Amino acid sequence: MWKPIISFSIVLAGIAGWLRFETTTDLKHERQALIDSATNLDLAKKYQKEVQDKNNVHVETTASTSDAADTQEAEEASKRKEKGEKENTKSGLETAKADVEAKLAKLERELAEIGQIEDLVEKSQNLQAEMASVQQEIAITKENYKNMVAKREDTDNQITALRDKVSRQRAGQMIEVNAKIAQTFDNWGFVVIDKGGNQGINARVKLDVKRGDKVIGKLNITNLEPNVCVCDILSLSEGEKLAV
Repeated sequence: MWKPIISFSIVLAGIAGWLRFETTTDLKHERQALIDSATNLDLAKKYQKEVQDKNNVHVETTASTSDAADTQEAEEASKRKEKGEKENTKSGLETAKADVEAKLAKLERELAEIGQIEDLVEKSQNLQAEMASVQQEIAITKENYKNMVAKREDTDNQITALRDKVSRQRAGQMIEVNAKIAQTFDNWGFVVIDKGGNQGINARVKLDVKRGDKVIGKLNITNLEPNVCVCDILSLSEGEKLAV
């Protein structure tokens, strides 16, 4: 009985030894595997860190490049905007300058026209003054001509009257002269009448004094002047009185 037990024990011991060997081998393999895994993990972590660092550097570079690009683009946009604003401002200034120059040219034309109008007004005023002066001269000339004609007619009438008077005197005829009493001197008995030798009165004749158609007295010429004469009162009807 002990033999089978011993044999079984040996077998178990052998199995146990084999298991231990296998287990030990497996443990070694597992340990090596764990070591390899740890090493690989470390390598993986290191690689991952390197990759991460590279990514970070790339990201930073990309970000920096992107920021620089954005900054450059912003600067270029700002420059384009500033250039556009300058061009717009320049265009606006040129337009404003053109408008101002056009307005100045228009103003100069209007001032020139005003100057021409003022010249025309001044010339018109001068012409009107000259026309007024000429019209005045014409009026004066007409008036002088009228007076000359009147004087000529008066002279002709006087000449005709004198010729008629001379003719009548030569023929011994009485002439009729209508005269008025200019002054009376009752206390001295004489009067002054408003006609004289130029009007055809002869110093040698007697003058009749009439009131209407009635003879009321007679006068005797004592002093004959060209346009007046002094006469003594020769007779006067009763109740009559000589007056101016």
